[in-house]
Amino acid sequence: MSTAGGRPSWVLPLAVGLLIGAGSVGAAWWFTTRGNDNAGAAGNPAEEEREKHAQQSLAARSEVDGLATAIGAFKATLNASYIPGGGGWKNGAFRLRPQYQGVEYEAVYLKSNFPYLNLGATGLPSVDLDANQTLVFFLTGGTVTNYQGFSRNKQQPFTPVQVQGEGRIGPFLTDAAKKCDPQGRLLDPWGTPYAYFSWDQTMNTYPNQTFVWGGSTVAPYFDRTGAGGLSPVSYYNRKGFQIISAGPDKLFGPGGYWTPGQGPWAEGGPGADDLSNFGRGPQAKEP
Repeated sequence: MSTAGGRPSWVLPLAVGLLIGAGSVGAAWWFTTRGNDNAGAAGNPAEEEREKHAQQSLAARSEVDGLATAIGAFKATLNASYIPGGGGWKNGAFRLRPQYQGVEYEAVYLKSNFPYLNLGATGLPSVDLDANQTLVFFLTGGTVTNYQGFSRNKQQPFTPVQVQGEGRIGPFLTDAAKKCDPQGRLLDPWGTPYAYFSWDQTMNTYPNQTFVWGGSTVAPYFDRTGAGGLSPVSYYNRKGFQIISAGPDKLFGPGGYWTPGQGPWAEGGPGADDLSNFGRGPQAKEP
């Protein structure tokens, strides 16, 4: 028998082979168990649902921030002081009409932004818009212009695109057509229209309006009740606007006097998972 340094010549190859074999078995075990762990996580419906809601919440927050930016761009471009959350109709709707007399709330507002608009032939359909549709209309032209903004024809600004590539005013919100329902309402990631309320410069307050959807009703939020009429209600985003998502449960909290973590905003309540542009997270938490 041959030896090397006092060892039989077959010892070293055998040891190396055993180590390689053990390593191969260990590697196979690690990959197998790791794959099983991943498969278990991927197959956990509750975990998948939480992850989905987390991503949707981030998307909703991004959309709310994008709306705020778009509103600012509209105001700067058209020298507007606000975008109304409704109009002068008895149900709070903003009335688009083919013609106006000139004294209607809508006519006055439209002329303030489009001073050369021909009120006798506006080019608009006869349709009543809720607050969400009103916001979308002024940010994009809505279904009237196929979300392509406004024409530079000063007398007929609501004319749809006539020539591809023509200069337009706006749209101030991109990809709106992909995120709106057929009636021109902007939907949150869970498929519910955003509620929109606007401080009315002519009234110096938020109008006494509500947004109703899916069996729930929401009003503008405030943090002081003005009990007994001794002090005015203190609205969130005074002189600005409020944008609210109904969240994963698709139900709005009632708005009004907000008490985070209590009543409708307690965990499991309709307003607990709502998101807004005046809160840091779900409405169950402090603003």
